[in-house]
Amino acid sequence: MHDQRRRKAPRQRLPRSRHRFGRPAHSPVRGHPPLHRPRRNSRSVMNRSRRTLDRIGGPYAITWTAFWVTYALNLVTHFAGNPGLDAPVLTRLVLVTLSQVAIWLVLLAGRALFLRGVAERPRPFMTLLLFALAGIVRGFVIGVGLVYVGADSSPQFAYRGLAGLFTISTVLTVTAIAVNATREHESRLSTLLASNAALREARSQMTAVIDERNEAAVERIRAELLKEFEALDPEHPAESVSILQRAASDTVRPLSHDLASTVPSWSPTGTVPVSPAINWPLVFDLASRGRPLRPLATGIAMALISFVFVTVFFGPAAGLLLTADALFGCWILLAAGNALLARVLPGRPIQARIIAVTVVGLGAGAIVGFGAFALAQGSVTGQWTWFGSTVITGAMAWLLTIGRAVDEQQGFDEASLAAAVGSLRWEVARVGQVQWHQQQALSRALHGPIQSAVTAAAIRLDGAARSGADTTSLMEQTRDQLREALSLLGDEQASLTTMTGTLTSLREAWRGVCRVDDTASPAVIDALDADELCRSCVGEVLTEAVSNAVRHGGATVIDLTIELGDNVVHIEVRDDGTGGDANASPGLGTRILTECSTQWHRGATGGGHVLTASLPIAR
Repeated sequence: MHDQRRRKAPRQRLPRSRHRFGRPAHSPVRGHPPLHRPRRNSRSVMNRSRRTLDRIGGPYAITWTAFWVTYALNLVTHFAGNPGLDAPVLTRLVLVTLSQVAIWLVLLAGRALFLRGVAERPRPFMTLLLFALAGIVRGFVIGVGLVYVGADSSPQFAYRGLAGLFTISTVLTVTAIAVNATREHESRLSTLLASNAALREARSQMTAVIDERNEAAVERIRAELLKEFEALDPEHPAESVSILQRAASDTVRPLSHDLASTVPSWSPTGTVPVSPAINWPLVFDLASRGRPLRPLATGIAMALISFVFVTVFFGPAAGLLLTADALFGCWILLAAGNALLARVLPGRPIQARIIAVTVVGLGAGAIVGFGAFALAQGSVTGQWTWFGSTVITGAMAWLLTIGRAVDEQQGFDEASLAAAVGSLRWEVARVGQVQWHQQQALSRALHGPIQSAVTAAAIRLDGAARSGADTTSLMEQTRDQLREALSLLGDEQASLTTMTGTLTSLREAWRGVCRVDDTASPAVIDALDADELCRSCVGEVLTEAVSNAVRHGGATVIDLTIELGDNVVHIEVRDDGTGGDANASPGLGTRILTECSTQWHRGATGGGHVLTASLPIAR
């Protein structure tokens, strides 16, 4: 071994919990996250703007949800914006339906020609251009249709085209943002859940593969060693000593290294991202909490939708006034509504929360639309304008509320599940460590207790033969001890499940060959008994250190000291031997120290040799 080996800085210890393998203390718990929003800076505003643009041009900008939302708005704006038309209601419904089909044909054709690959690279500006074109086409279809059925003398392309541009493109944009946000959220959660399931499968697979491998290895090792031990002959002690030495060097040691060199390479199977259907009950539940409405965004949308209509019907001056009324009225009223909802919504069932949000949105629209009703002096135009303002404001408020609710909640939800997946990944890694140690149990048993038992038996038998003593009883005792050691191979070894049991077994293994003394306080014993991994590693290090001190250094007295430090256990193995050949190639003991300790050192002392090591422990 080298004089000193150091690993990189020790890994940060994760806080313990009641979970078997521990769990980060910051892992989110189930339940709804807090509804406060972090303070924004310029970078976060830019990121949010970029994310909004990506959602406008994302893969779910043109969906059946958008079709039905725009169809409803198309109906409301047509009847509210054309109050004096002399045409049957059924005829007008057919015209609106035809215009909706025209909108959708434009969008579908544009998606096929210009919006390919938007899942990888969103195209927001091309999408906005398509929305604008679809709105203009809608106005043209309505205008031509009204002239065709004799309900209007002129198609009024300029008015109807601009009206379609502002109304249809606005609602399509808002719907695209809301739907893309919801779909992204659901897809990410599903992907994380799939990853979670794959990690759980990994944990099960690791255990099954290692257990199967160990069972086969135990039977093979027992058969080979029992064959060697049965050949021990009391009448030929020299041959028996040779058999034991050969078993230790030519059978036990190679088998231990062979077992230690193989680690399962199974890894979690890949997962395919899932694109699930939107869970609308969950969406509405999230959208009716805290301060759900978006006052400014709703005001801007209503100003855009109403601008052309009020300018044409009420004149430029009144039109600007009513547009400002839509903008600032919605902004102020919905902000006040948010303050009211923040007091009313908590603790209410979802149905009551949805009704409350709807009432606030419709109420704000009704108050804002009353200005147009007053200017029109209660005429049919004023009545339809009031109705349209009420319905469209309520619908627009809900659309924007859904988009924001999903956007705000998805960060919390994804962070919670991602943290859970991260915790599970840490758990799987911890299970991997445990399973690695279980797999290495055969190697450790061969290289440690069994090799120690065989080596000690050979030394005792050789000493008795050299002194001329009768070796018959010693041979039988040796054979029984070795059989007992083999019988424990692959078992749980209850005597080794505590640190005290490990130290006792170590003393007994070398009794009559070397005196092994140990010093460990009750606190360090309890700490090691509480951490299976650290206790296993400490046992390996001590077993290997004692075996090397006797076999390579000729030690006759060994003192073991175990002390508890700050998140580490300090080990000192001091002996009266020579330490062996410093230039020898590193063995399994070096590997154990390198992989299980944060730092270790070995060297000569005035009267022998000393090994020190520090191993991390969970406390």
